[in-house]
Amino acid sequence: MWILDDGKRAGSKEIPEGAAKVIAIDIKTGKIVHSLIIKKPVLSDNAHYNDLRIDLTHGKKGTVYIANSGFGERYSLLVIDVDTGSSREVLLNHYFISPEPGIMGFLEGKPLVYDYKKQTFPSGVADGVALSPDSKKLYWTTITGRKLYSLPTDMLSDFNTSNQKLANAVYYEGEHPACDGLAENENGTIYFGAFEQQSIIARKNDGSYELLAHDKDNFVWPDGLA
Repeated sequence: MWILDDGKRAGSKEIPEGAAKVIAIDIKTGKIVHSLIIKKPVLSDNAHYNDLRIDLTHGKKGTVYIANSGFGERYSLLVIDVDTGSSREVLLNHYFISPEPGIMGFLEGKPLVYDYKKQTFPSGVADGVALSPDSKKLYWTTITGRKLYSLPTDMLSDFNTSNQKLANAVYYEGEHPACDGLAENENGTIYFGAFEQQSIIARKNDGSYELLAHDKDNFVWPDGLA
C-alpha cells in the first residue's frame, strides 16, 4: 500500500523537510518497506502533493509520479526514483499543468468564470493522474481545465530528460469532463468524477466516453475514485 503524505499542517505555511513523503507498507506484515522523503529544493512550502501513481516497470525498484497542485502559483509534476529516493520537479508552472485562462464552468448548476484575482470557480492545476495498463503512459488533468494530457513514462522516469524535451513530448489526448481525481482499470479505461455534470464518466481506450452514473443530489464533487 502506497501512501502520499502532503506534509501540510493546520495553521502553518511551512512544510518542514521530512514531513512530505511517500510511504510504502507491506499490508501482510504491516512493515514499512519504503520511506521516500521529498527534500529541498524540490520540496516547496507552496506545494500540495495531491495524487500519485506507482510505475514498477521503470527504475530498479520502481518510479513514483505525483501531481503537485500547489498553493498559490507553484504547480508541477514530481518524479521519485524508489531505489535511490531521488526526486525531481518537472514542467514547473507550465501551460500543460496550469489553469485554462478564462474558462467557464458549472458548479451545482451555477455558471462560474475562472479569475485568479477573484476566484469563484474551483481553482486547481495538475491534479488527477492515471497510468496506462502497460505503464508506458502517464495521464493527468487539471481541475480548472478540460484538456487531458499524457507523457511517455520512458522519458518522464529518466532524470536525464530535460524539461524542454518533456514539454515537447506532451501529447494532447482531447477534452475531458472537468474533474478532480481519476481512477483507471486494467483495460485502459479512465474514470472521471465530473463535477459539472454531477456524474461518473468513463473514457474508453478508443477515446470515447460513457456515462456510468448521474446523481444531482449526491454527486456534488465526486472524487477519490477507485
